Amino acid sequence: TFKQGTPSPENLVQKEQGGARQDSLGRDFKYLWQGVFAVPFLPKKLQDRSLVLGGAIAVVAGKTLSSRAVRRAFYFWRRAGPMIAHYKFTQFWLTHTGKNREERDEIYERLHDQYAEPSLQIILHLKGLYCKIGQVLSTRPDFIPTQFIVQFATVQDSIPQWPVEEIEKLVRRTLREQAHLEYDDVFESIDEIALGSASIGQVHRAILSDAWAKRLDLNNEHKSVAIKVMHPGAKKLFANDFQVFRWLCRVALPGWSGLLNEFERRVMAEFDYRREAHDMEKIRENVAKSIYNPYVRVPQPEHDLCTQHLLVMEMLDGEKLVDALENGIADIFGGNREKAALFIKQQQ
Repeated sequence: TFKQGTPSPENLVQKEQGGARQDSLGRDFKYLWQGVFAVPFLPKKLQDRSLVLGGAIAVVAGKTLSSRAVRRAFYFWRRAGPMIAHYKFTQFWLTHTGKNREERDEIYERLHDQYAEPSLQIILHLKGLYCKIGQVLSTRPDFIPTQFIVQFATVQDSIPQWPVEEIEKLVRRTLREQAHLEYDDVFESIDEIALGSASIGQVHRAILSDAWAKRLDLNNEHKSVAIKVMHPGAKKLFANDFQVFRWLCRVALPGWSGLLNEFERRVMAEFDYRREAHDMEKIRENVAKSIYNPYVRVPQPEHDLCTQHLLVMEMLDGEKLVDALENGIADIFGGNREKAALFIKQQQ
């Protein structure tokens, strides 16, 4: 647990000075992250052994999983195993050195620079739950170092998309099997480039057929809708990945099983787009009755076309919030986007 583990570099200095130890969950997590990904020197023999250990753990953990799940687990442990071994070594190393706070911070900053991008590559390769966790962590600068925030921000909606041909096949199948409708009766086309691709699904602009546009009270000039399509096998993939993370908790994060179980409960509830459509409708109704109605628009879900794996909703054109904020800051600097980008980086 955190209380039993080695204090963070900042808390080590406080302890040496007789100061009270800080037990803030957010601060502990941030320095735990520093430990996992940032270790100065580990002998080559220990690095090799950590690779073997990681592979062995993957094989044992994969006994109850599918062959694909075993390959994913092995990939994760082979690359993350040395980082975890580094974390353990760093705990020991920092406990027995007399380095001051500034020296420790410098070591961590240098190693964050080294490990942030490889960590992103693990996420992009494995996708699934790893992308989901990357998305969550990229919004928490109070939890993880800036280097990881910058890298993980790319998985917010820029995960490599599935080919549109595969997406069309998925839409055809889910409409036929779950809504008893034929694709050609509902849609004229689906845009080739996704509007966004995330860990569970991706969003495309689609054009409704004349018949369905009329049925949904849309005129022929505004037949566009946004469709959110769940990636094939996403639910099973997430379930397998959670088993890997349970092993990670046992090996490197004792005491975190409760948090993982709660996160799993929340994430696994996202695999039914009918529920998301219902929630969207409720939010839309509540906003319409609030003082924010003139300023906030919530897409209208088209329930007749929504299934467990397909969400069809009103198409709302506009900027991403982060882009709108960046443009606003650029306007303050007289349209100078370089100054705006520098300002945002300084604030981060």
